[in-house]
Amino acid sequence: GEIKIKVAKKTRQGEIKRIDKTIDALAQYMIEQKADVLSIDSLIRSHSVSENVNEEMAEVIQCFEDIAQRANCAVHLWHHNRKSKDSNNTTVESVRGAGATIDAARSVRILETMTEKMAKDRKIANRRPLFRSFNGKLNFAPAFDSSDWCEIKSHPLMNGEGILRQADGGNGGDSMGVVTTWALPEAVEMDEDKINDIVAGLADCEGRKDVQAANCAGNVVARVLGLDPDDD
Repeated sequence: GEIKIKVAKKTRQGEIKRIDKTIDALAQYMIEQKADVLSIDSLIRSHSVSENVNEEMAEVIQCFEDIAQRANCAVHLWHHNRKSKDSNNTTVESVRGAGATIDAARSVRILETMTEKMAKDRKIANRRPLFRSFNGKLNFAPAFDSSDWCEIKSHPLMNGEGILRQADGGNGGDSMGVVTTWALPEAVEMDEDKINDIVAGLADCEGRKDVQAANCAGNVVARVLGLDPDDD
């Protein structure tokens, strides 16, 4: 927050001017630190040109490409999608601003929070900590189960002065969100033998629909499929 990074700006005459002082400083800093990745969050804050004009955004991306080549590093640019009512179909076409922002990038990854429809289809109760990542160089969104899924979990920092450790009954002080990998609940194959076993089991127990009932039909299904009635 102490350094305001601007690599390019638009002059009153309408020309795009590279700010070489900033570009040189960033490249030199990456070299001195022997850093592998320069992460810019967010892209729109690193320039003063129109993000909707292809020619202008191409100039901005070129500034970061020069840094990458000079410092022998990767440059990671964080950008935003347009606000859309159709949140179930985020693709590269959803990216805000000029298409040159995407065209000039070597690799594009899209992050998308789990939508209400996705959660409903998979019967997932709490979708808010879940998001997926997928290749944005495609003009379509991949299938639900062919993305890399992550979950944000709360992690205690144990930084409170005089606060007991959680194991000793304390709350650990502050906490922060940590991204972890998350696996989709796997579907279970239903062959004819399993279906017959389920039908026979339901006939024997007169299974009830209510999940609170001791003879809930779901318990029979879970037993045949090798699932835990409570967790699965």
